[in-house]
Amino acid sequence: MRTQFLDQLRTILMLLVILHHSMITYAKNTCCWFIQQNSIGPPISDLLGLVVSFNQSFFMGMFFLISGYFVPISVEKKGSLKFMKDRMRRLGIPLLVTWFILSPLIIAISESSRGERIGDTFAKFFSLDGFYLISGPMWFVITLMVFNVAYLIWKKCSNYHFIRNSQRQLPGTSHLAAVAIGAAISSLIVAYFAPLGVPISGSKFLLRIGLDYWIGNLSFLPAYIILFAIGCVSAEGCWLERVPADKAKTWGLIGLVAATIWVVCYASQMVDKTGDSSTFLELYGKTIYLIISPFVAWGVISWLLWWFRTHVIPFGKQIADSGNDSYGAYILHPIILVSLTYLFTLTKLPAVISLTLLIIAGSILSFMLAHFLRALPISRGIL
Repeated sequence: MRTQFLDQLRTILMLLVILHHSMITYAKNTCCWFIQQNSIGPPISDLLGLVVSFNQSFFMGMFFLISGYFVPISVEKKGSLKFMKDRMRRLGIPLLVTWFILSPLIIAISESSRGERIGDTFAKFFSLDGFYLISGPMWFVITLMVFNVAYLIWKKCSNYHFIRNSQRQLPGTSHLAAVAIGAAISSLIVAYFAPLGVPISGSKFLLRIGLDYWIGNLSFLPAYIILFAIGCVSAEGCWLERVPADKAKTWGLIGLVAATIWVVCYASQMVDKTGDSSTFLELYGKTIYLIISPFVAWGVISWLLWWFRTHVIPFGKQIADSGNDSYGAYILHPIILVSLTYLFTLTKLPAVISLTLLIIAGSILSFMLAHFLRALPISRGIL
């Protein structure tokens, strides 16, 4: 049974997604978003970049963790075939809508902000040579579909049957540390062949089939696989609902230390643009980030799971209820953010004010529109 604190966390994570993409829109030296103003300079831009890198270390991984947590019991209740049919409906239909309706509209709006005619943009987008399946943030949905299929294959091959055992022993700190080290090593191995932020071989093909996110971010994949798997394994023993205070605080401290290391590295790179330390960080900064990211993620996730379960927060029920709209908000937020950004370019507001308004208005409108659409009969079983 879905608990209130997990629904609250889904809302918080979705707000972080909107915050993340809003910051990318205005900060300098960031990528990759449909429309980028890059109009906020240092030092605010450097701070935005730091927040973006911190978010990146854990928030999508936590989405995979929570998603995986509900897979085993859902498969056991529905059966593999019905589960997959429901997944294809809930994940596949929004993906098709994104590819053929939302993404073309988003591209048209972003191109019009650069002076292109909307009609010309549509004609180019749907031409044989220019057509690409642009997924944007829906890369998460594609990846989740693959993970769901992988779980069903594993279940079939292993003849596994889900049995709830809420007394099952929680993994120790050493076990979690070993998994974090494994995630870091796996990410480094992938990064050796597909460096973070560098287009990989076959990029054009990946772009055409809607896998544009993975062109320069393949080194994040091992951590996502591991967190989804942890979610699936956790379901039997209700581990996400039983994180004790001592483990949460221990991992919170580990995550804080790891995050501090990254802040020092990031700040050093910003301050010293010419010295040897800057050169070192430019060469090895991404490697350092991939090493410490799992420890930041484990710390933040453990602490959030414990804190939200054990504390009553203001408007807790309303925030939990909004968790039901978080998937719809995830699907809709790109076109809302891009549309708002385009409108703000016409107002000539200072970039910092535009960013603030984008975060607030983007969050409100994304959840409001998702809530409205979810109430429609046609959205039943999808949103």
